[in-house]
Amino acid sequence: MPQETNEEGADALMRRSTTKAMVLLTILIGSLIATVIGPVAASAQTEPAADEAPTTTSTTTAPSTTVPPVPTTVVPPATTVTSDGSAEPAPQAVEPTLPTALTQAAAERATGRRGPANLSQATYVYTPREIKQAWNNSHRNKITLTRATQLSRYMNAVVANQIQQYLLTVYLNAVAASVPNQANWDRVAACESGGNWHLATGNGFYGGLQFSASTWRATGGTGLPHQHTRVEQIRRANILKDRAGLGQWPHCGSRFYG
Repeated sequence: MPQETNEEGADALMRRSTTKAMVLLTILIGSLIATVIGPVAASAQTEPAADEAPTTTSTTTAPSTTVPPVPTTVVPPATTVTSDGSAEPAPQAVEPTLPTALTQAAAERATGRRGPANLSQATYVYTPREIKQAWNNSHRNKITLTRATQLSRYMNAVVANQIQQYLLTVYLNAVAASVPNQANWDRVAACESGGNWHLATGNGFYGGLQFSASTWRATGGTGLPHQHTRVEQIRRANILKDRAGLGQWPHCGSRFYG
């Protein structure tokens, strides 16, 4: 009787050992399948086939392939299982790096001077920020944005005045060029007043062509003739000549033609 009891215990122990071995073998096989099939399935899902058109959708269903069930307790992706069953860390992803030329250019932009190197390189209209950058890049004593604002207002006013004077000169030259017979009236003025376009002796005649006040106003002039420019006096003289001829200058009118 004791012998039969021992045999039954040995059989039960063998069955339990066999069951445990099968369970461990199943887990190991599942882990190996997850390690091999997992990356292939992921790449198949993310990368389209080479001959597959990206804009078309297939309406047919591919035949399903029976895959052995994968256990939920898989090996973490950070480790891989070698052939001898030991685990080793998976290789880490390499961080992409920019080309040296791009990183060098970015460093130069970050450390280089910003704005004009000096005030002569600043462009009109001058902004306070540009003036500050230009001043601080070329002077040891730095200025604040408030001071740069004051300086920019002054510089802009100076430049605006110079531009205004230049445009006025261009305008007056254009006006002068548009008035005819200037050389002719210069000869008459040389005879009438010695070429002094601002002559006022108090005899009732004014300017280079010796207009009377009433005659001057009759041609559209304002004020008195000697208060106006040479070109303006010649303009009024042309009007008077067209109306009444050169008889208004009985002594010097003949100089008009040379």
